[in-house]
Amino acid sequence: MKKFTPFPSICHKLPVSIDSIPNDSKKRGNIEIHKGKEKISTSEYQILIESLENSLDLTSEISNLPVNIPHIQSIEAITASTSLYSTNLIKVIIEPDDSFGYKLRKWPVIIGGLGTDFIFTSKANYDFHIMPDRTPLLLRVAIPISHINCDDSGIIDSSFWNIFAGYGGNLEINLKEILFRLVSFFKRPFEEVDDDDAKRAEWYKACELNHKKVETIIAYSKISKHPKLFTGELCLEWLSPLMRVVVEKGLEEYWNEIVVEEASGIFSFDLFSKTFCDMLIEEVDSYEQTSLPRRRPNTMNMSGLILNEIGLEALMTSILELIIMPLSKLCFKKEAISVDLNHHHSFVVDYSVKPGKDLFLDMHHDSSEVTLNVCLGREFEGSGLKFCGHFGSSTVRKLQHVYNHKIGKCVLHRGKHRHGADHILSGQRMNLIIWARSSSFRNSAACGLINPDGYPKEKELENPDICCLSKSNDSDYEKYAFESQKESMVRE
Repeated sequence: MKKFTPFPSICHKLPVSIDSIPNDSKKRGNIEIHKGKEKISTSEYQILIESLENSLDLTSEISNLPVNIPHIQSIEAITASTSLYSTNLIKVIIEPDDSFGYKLRKWPVIIGGLGTDFIFTSKANYDFHIMPDRTPLLLRVAIPISHINCDDSGIIDSSFWNIFAGYGGNLEINLKEILFRLVSFFKRPFEEVDDDDAKRAEWYKACELNHKKVETIIAYSKISKHPKLFTGELCLEWLSPLMRVVVEKGLEEYWNEIVVEEASGIFSFDLFSKTFCDMLIEEVDSYEQTSLPRRRPNTMNMSGLILNEIGLEALMTSILELIIMPLSKLCFKKEAISVDLNHHHSFVVDYSVKPGKDLFLDMHHDSSEVTLNVCLGREFEGSGLKFCGHFGSSTVRKLQHVYNHKIGKCVLHRGKHRHGADHILSGQRMNLIIWARSSSFRNSAACGLINPDGYPKEKELENPDICCLSKSNDSDYEKYAFESQKESMVRE
């Protein structure tokens, strides 16, 4: 039976034995490693599997599984879209029953993927470091879930592997054992959580929150304004006339007939018909007239709606797969982490002069690898989109471009591109935002193989443009704002 190590390319960096781990590493970590009866704490989670020598071939392991594994509805090998992922990927559907904490729906989980560390070849240029509490092998719940052992991308943390560490690293790990552990993940709290009253209460609280989200989707599906939006199919008639022609001819071959590069790394094109924009706005209006729960779309926007949480995730996934993924490969050819997009956070933002609505949005970069931003309506003045430099670049606070929204037209850009929304002067602007993400990149960042930002940070140019400053995100905002104010007074 095969054993595995999650990242063969970095194994030479790991200590040969637990005894060789420096004492300071043991002290600053929070993962329990068992050596016999002794518990050793270290932030270097790789030690959980330090004795496992060869990479596990997940796809070949499928044929060795028992015919029936309780609560595993299906399991299949899947083909990754790019070389960022290992081709050694499988998709599992967990089917719960009433004994599960996480019941009410089936759970798809992606297993496999060796990460993206090969992209970043120079250790001198990148901040390689180890981060605790993340899983060494990619395990991602492929639909939204609230779980204390998952991050917001659905990536399961390192607690999944603690049971294997409890055997001193001598337990032979195979796909069957991983599947049994996955069933437990949805069924009850993990051992270290169950032994802690506060963590156990947190687990059940997250579980209850998840139930409410599922119940919300089910409840709204019965009263939705446009049921066709909830089938998950992106109908061709919903696309703009030119986009429809290009898609039918072949998007990857004829994309340059519709896509315009507004400025370096900023692309725009007509995407949706007025009919689709109106349908989506009407659906959002319809939901907001109910008493069903809703959350802020992100940490910055006060008004808007998370579409994944009302049952529109499947439709957004279709947009990701049919539009965003192929165009990202073409538009961001030098950005390796932009071409392996497989999940998303999708929401509608709402800017208005009405009380309680967002008037503008401070400068920021998105929690995405690629962002699609399309204007749905309604009538408005102002509220343009300012772009500055890329986060981490020397020109991050230098103005690059101002984009003006048009109904049905979208802008596509990297998530790390700093941008902000100007004040709306009148009316109301509603936009669909899809934050497209790569599990491969995010898992590597979470595991400490690469810098979470994915690139080195350059020394910034002096004298940033005032319009590119962020009151929320820049520690020197007051300094430059004050200097600008003084200069204005002198000129007057």
